[in-house]
Amino acid sequence: MSGQLPYQWHGRSLTQAGTYKDTLQNQVGCDSIVTLVLTVAPAVSSSETKSLCQGQLPYQWHGRSLTQAGTYKDTLQNQVGCDSIVTLVLTVAPAVSSSETKSLCQGQLPYQWHGRSLTQAGTYKDTLQNQVGCDSIVTLVLTVAPAVSSSETKSLCQGQLPYQWHGRSLTQAGTYKDTLQNQVGCDSIVTLVLTVAPAVSSSETKSLCQGQLPYQWHGRSLTQAGTYKDTLQNQVGCDSIVTLVLTVAPAVSSSETKSLCQGQLPYQWHGRSLTQAGTYKDTLQNQVGCDSIVTLVLTVAPAVSSSETKSLCQGQLPYQWHGRSLTQAGTYKDTLQNQVGCDSIVTLVLTVAPAVSSSETKSLCQGQLPYQWHGRSLTQAGTYKDTLQNQVGCDSIVTLVLTVAPAVSSSETKSLCQGQLPYQWHGRSLTQAGTYKDTLQNQVGCDSIVTLVLTVAPAVSSSETKSLCQGQLPYQWHGRSLTQAGTYKDTLQNQVGCDSIVTLVLTVAPAVSSSETKSLCQGQLPYQWHGRSLTQAGTYKDTLQNQVGCDSIVTLVLTVAPAVSSSETKSLCQGQLPYQWHGRSLTQAGTYKDTLQNQVGCDSIVTLVLTVAPAVSSSETKSLCQGQLPYQWHGRSLTQAGTYKDTLQNQVGCDSIVTLVLTVAPAVSSSETKSLCQGQLPYQWHGRSLTQAGTYKDTSKTRWVVTPS
Repeated sequence: MSGQLPYQWHGRSLTQAGTYKDTLQNQVGCDSIVTLVLTVAPAVSSSETKSLCQGQLPYQWHGRSLTQAGTYKDTLQNQVGCDSIVTLVLTVAPAVSSSETKSLCQGQLPYQWHGRSLTQAGTYKDTLQNQVGCDSIVTLVLTVAPAVSSSETKSLCQGQLPYQWHGRSLTQAGTYKDTLQNQVGCDSIVTLVLTVAPAVSSSETKSLCQGQLPYQWHGRSLTQAGTYKDTLQNQVGCDSIVTLVLTVAPAVSSSETKSLCQGQLPYQWHGRSLTQAGTYKDTLQNQVGCDSIVTLVLTVAPAVSSSETKSLCQGQLPYQWHGRSLTQAGTYKDTLQNQVGCDSIVTLVLTVAPAVSSSETKSLCQGQLPYQWHGRSLTQAGTYKDTLQNQVGCDSIVTLVLTVAPAVSSSETKSLCQGQLPYQWHGRSLTQAGTYKDTLQNQVGCDSIVTLVLTVAPAVSSSETKSLCQGQLPYQWHGRSLTQAGTYKDTLQNQVGCDSIVTLVLTVAPAVSSSETKSLCQGQLPYQWHGRSLTQAGTYKDTLQNQVGCDSIVTLVLTVAPAVSSSETKSLCQGQLPYQWHGRSLTQAGTYKDTLQNQVGCDSIVTLVLTVAPAVSSSETKSLCQGQLPYQWHGRSLTQAGTYKDTLQNQVGCDSIVTLVLTVAPAVSSSETKSLCQGQLPYQWHGRSLTQAGTYKDTSKTRWVVTPS
């Protein structure tokens, strides 16, 4: 142990490893040779280097969590118990980011960047690895100047050509383009629409009625039909010869014929709705404003309909009719065109006799086989089917469930009305629905367990409400003529043959008023009522017709409860967690909200500000001599060394755990041996600073021996 030299032994100061001897006298006065084999382990140190990226922090090393670059040391004990100093040189490469800006023209897209094809302006990021293997975030701010185009229009006379434009000499009308560079260096397309007007002629036609003459045209008064000319200047200053062809038309008449089907009526003609055949006239104005008499001869072909009836068996479906595949009974219509081109409605009444099946159960003893059934000789239990024709000529499937067993079971189902109870069955009086069993002997002497599934249809009642005006009485109901409001009953038979009591509540109302009250929360506005959107509390009225056509004035009293919120503050100790609040288990301090319904059914937002005082603990150490016991501590009389705890309340009313570590030194003499390394000197002992090996005493008669290891 190099750091613990020199080593004191029997008054000698040993500075290196070796074998040493000394001669002593033992307790009986004889020589005692003591041999020391001293080995010295050299001081050991090691160093390591670690390079990390910023994102790999914190780095765990010898139980320490390192959060930044630096040189760190730790002192361990090697295998011979001496200090081994380990040094870590930790370097941290910072997170690197860079940014670039790129400006492009629209025509330079797409732009290739780090393997991506960018098609529009924006900010793009990519994560690379820099030269030390850490993430490097690259940001590109891409701006794209839009393609710019402009257009201008130029009108010239023929004599103004050629026209100079962007260094070009244009000799005729047309659309010309030139590509320039705008102020950001991108293409700017300029378009010129050049029109060249010669000394041109134009012509117009004017049709007048005879009574509209004379006609004023370019300062001339024209009194008859003819062709007239005038020379003007057009809008670009060129000669324009204008020709007028003037016609003068008399009043004219025309006639048309229209044939319709009955279903196409009414027919709209010149703003009139025609509902039957006939000859109709109208006086219009023709395109030159003269009277034109139009005559319509309207003929109407009557609507045609026919009907047919078809009866089928279930197995004959689907039935093809006029291109349709019919899969069930019903009344079907099709619209055809008759020989005059009008709709002809064909009706098919299709009835379908259902596929009929019946089932019977037969229980036999083994000795009763074979069993004859529909011409077949059955020799074992099973389910057998046969197809017959029922009375309407359709297939009827008969099923026999044949059981062959010593103990044979049979089942029957009975459906009754409530009023048919009790039901007598095998000597028992049954008073309610259920499954009942009885053991008999069948006709061949085998045990037969008979099961009855008894269902009881309850007495059925139905109710309907009818509201009438006074003038609608008497009201016909189930063959009775009712002349006033009231509750009426009738007893019918329902579909299972049981009594069905029908109740009619008949009300006869004049033009009445009704009122309703609606209470809403503020958040439920606006409230829709009879097509109106109500945004505040108030009394609203509307006049309706009730379901029987009588006037009903409806009044709504609308009240609106305002939104309500409340707040509470709760302070807890750590040990009182979790805290139950509105069905939630809160485990830490914070601000919590819950939405409840207040007493009027509206949302009430409750806020809880929860503070939690942390659990507090403190510790103290007390060293006593044996003669100082017992020791008084928080009302307890402690008589021996140990660790004691007490729970107090701190200033905020929470538990505070106080721990006392009590040590008691006995009133005795003792001796101890202490082995130190050289680097651990000086050694503090009983107020003394010991700098070398030796035997030391204190007035407590305690003997301490400090020897080098």
